[in-house]
Amino acid sequence: MAASLAVIYMISVLIELPFKWILSLCLSSIVALFWMVIRLLKDQYSADKTFDECFYQDREDIRRSLKK
Repeated sequence: MAASLAVIYMISVLIELPFKWILSLCLSSIVALFWMVIRLLKDQYSADKTFDECFYQDREDIRRSLKK
């Protein structure tokens, strides 16, 4: 996230965008980040599998659960 903000800022300076536009781009990216976090936390999706049951399904030798 920080790297993308830095790239956006540098490109904005190189193409000589007004400071207000640069500031609005940075603020809108922060708002978008918070919006994404809130959407992920409020998501109603629930999985029927647990991490211990499905840890490395492709390799039996490193399963964490004792179920076979």
